[in-house]
Amino acid sequence: MAKYILKRIAQTVVVIIIVAIATFFLTSLIPSDPVYVIGGEDLTQEQYDAIYYSLGLDKPLPVRFFNWAANALKGDFGTSYVYHQPVWKLIGSRVTTTLYFSFLSMLISIPIGILFGMITAVKRGKKADTIITLLANISSCLPQFWIGICLLFIFGLKMRILPTYGFDWPWKIGLGEHLKLIIMPLICLSLGGIASFTRQTRSSMLEVIRQDFVRTARSKGLKEKKVIFKHIMRNGLIPVITMFGNRLAFMIGGSMFVENVFAIPGMGTLMLKCINGSDLPTIQALVLITTAVSCVAYILTDLLYVIVDPRISLTSDQSN
Repeated sequence: MAKYILKRIAQTVVVIIIVAIATFFLTSLIPSDPVYVIGGEDLTQEQYDAIYYSLGLDKPLPVRFFNWAANALKGDFGTSYVYHQPVWKLIGSRVTTTLYFSFLSMLISIPIGILFGMITAVKRGKKADTIITLLANISSCLPQFWIGICLLFIFGLKMRILPTYGFDWPWKIGLGEHLKLIIMPLICLSLGGIASFTRQTRSSMLEVIRQDFVRTARSKGLKEKKVIFKHIMRNGLIPVITMFGNRLAFMIGGSMFVENVFAIPGMGTLMLKCINGSDLPTIQALVLITTAVSCVAYILTDLLYVIVDPRISLTSDQSN
C-alpha cells in the first residue's frame, strides 16, 4: 500500500510538472500585453519600460519559466495583474469557498445518487424506476447556470424567500442565514451529481444482479436485504467509485458558472475575471491548484476501492 501511494504521488508530481509547463507556455501566447494590463493604456515609454523590465519580459521564455517555477515551489506565484496583490493570498481567500461547496455537494450527491440507483435497480420496470430514471436523465442534461437562473427567478425574485447573491461563513452571519445563502448553489452543483451517481449505480447493480453468485445467495434462503447490501452493493459500487475523482474534478471546474450566477467569491469567479483581464500569474496558479486537487481525488478513489472491496489489492503489478 505504501509503495503504491508513493508511486502515485510521483506520478502526480510528473503530471503537475507537465501541466505547469503547458500552462506557462500557452498563457504566454495570449495576445495581450501584461504591461498595459498592469499600468493601463496611457503609459509613457519610460513607465512602459520600467514595468516591462520589472516583469522580466526582456528575458527569454525558458528563463522566465524556470524563474517562475522556482518561485512557485516556494509558494510565490507572483503578483496579480488585476488585483495588484500576491496571487497566493488572493487565491487563499477563495479556494476554501470553492472546496467547501464542492465537498458539500459531493456529500449530498453521492448518498442520494446511490440510494436512488439502488431503488431503480431493485424496482426495475416499476413506477419508481421509471420516475427516478426519467428525472435523472433530465437533470443530467440541464446546464448548471440555467438551473441557477431558474432558482434565482423563482425563490429569489418571485417568492423572495432566499437571498440572490453572496456568501459568508456561518460563524460570521449565523447558521440560518448561511443555509439560505448556500441552498440554491448547492442544488445547482448537486443535481448533476445525483443524476450521474443514480444512473451509474443502477447500471452497475443491474449487471451484478444477473450474476450467478447472486442467484446462489438467494437460493440459499438469504434475506433480500442481506443479498442486496452484502452481495450486490459491495460489487456494484466499484464502478461507482470511479466517478468520485472525475466528479470532484468536474465540481471544481464547473463551479465557475454557479459561482458567477450567485456572485460567490470563489475560484470560479476569480478565474473568469482573470481570464477576462488577462491576469496570467493568477490563471497559472489556479490551473495548477485545480490539477493538484484532481490528482489527490484520483488517489483517494483508488484507496476507496480497497475499503469497499478488500479483495482488490493496490500492488504495483495490478495497478498497471
